Amino acid sequence: MSGKRLRSSRVESGIDFALANGHAEAGAEVVLNWRDVEVLARSHDEIVRVTGATVHTCAFGVAAPEEVAAAAQRVESEIGPSRSS
Repeated sequence: MSGKRLRSSRVESGIDFALANGHAEAGAEVVLNWRDVEVLARSHDEIVRVTGATVHTCAFGVAAPEEVAAAAQRVESEIGPSRSS
């Protein structure tokens, strides 16, 4: 997955965290998003500690469409396009 960039939501635990971690272990750059900045920070730190991968975070909730659109625009302008996992 080297050279790929993937986005993962709901990264507090479970399958989404495992997927993000697996993508990072396989060499992908990972973009994590979740509404809780503390959860994002813990998830970021854990994935970086285990994999050494490049991991970005973007805090936003998915209930408000305008918040999602603004966050997607911010991620693409600051980091570049990504695929969802």
